[in-house]
Amino acid sequence: MSGFGIAHVPDNIVERQVASGELAQVLDDWSPLFDGYFLCYPSRRQNLPTFKIIVDALRHRE
Repeated sequence: MSGFGIAHVPDNIVERQVASGELAQVLDDWSPLFDGYFLCYPSRRQNLPTFKIIVDALRHRE
C-alpha cells in the first residue's frame, strides 16, 4: 500500500492496518467524525425487501 497516496475511508475499514503500522493517519484535524448513516423514509410499512436488506446491512456491526 505504500506510495499509493492519500485516501479518505471510514476508520472501521482500516483500523487493523493503522494499528499494525501498515497505514498511517494524516490530516487528523481535517477528518470529521462519522456518527453513522441516517435514513429517512416515510413509513416502516410496505417497504420493499431490498430496502430491508440495505437497512440490515447498515445496522451490521462486527
